[in-house]
Amino acid sequence: MLKRIAIYCVGFLSIVFIVLGYFWFKEQPERAKAARKLEAFLAEETAQKTALESLGNVNLDLSDLSLAKLEQKLHQPPLRQPGAQDTTGLGWACGVQRCAIWMSFLVPFGQEIPPTATPVALVVTDPLLADFDHVVVGGAYVGETVEEMKKFCQQRGYGVPVGKNRISWDRDWSLLWTDRNGKISFLSFANERMMRDIGAGGENSTGALAGMAK
Repeated sequence: MLKRIAIYCVGFLSIVFIVLGYFWFKEQPERAKAARKLEAFLAEETAQKTALESLGNVNLDLSDLSLAKLEQKLHQPPLRQPGAQDTTGLGWACGVQRCAIWMSFLVPFGQEIPPTATPVALVVTDPLLADFDHVVVGGAYVGETVEEMKKFCQQRGYGVPVGKNRISWDRDWSLLWTDRNGKISFLSFANERMMRDIGAGGENSTGALAGMAK
């Protein structure tokens, strides 16, 4: 009797191991794919962190953001990408595909950006592994609290809400942000004056905007 029970137990366990083994090998490609994605993500974040730290402390003045001045502070941009509506995006502190700092210029992709050109938009993100508070843009930085950022802006006479998580930052720029637990994790500045000029110029102003140097 005991021998028969033992045989049944061995048979049952064999079936369990076969089923588990089937699902293990069946899901192995999915696990391997997920592992590759995680590895690529961590490599990208690490690359951005290393590139960001190599820049040292950076303070960008929104009133003086010509490409020539940017390249003095940030060096040549490692990445260039086409943007929406005939713009070119330049990236600094980059991995293979993503950058911690992006700026968009009103120049069609493939054309030379004049050294005096000013970006129409500036984005600063928060790499997962980086201590980011050494990059300051117009007095704001990733990692500070939303309250501190708003207070600083209001002390200068601005900070009027113009949308969700979006305020006027100064005479020309607005600021959009996201935050985690009350601390800023993403900053996006938009040059409202330049965008108004685009609207006033109409569709035929693209050529003039390509050489814009204000």
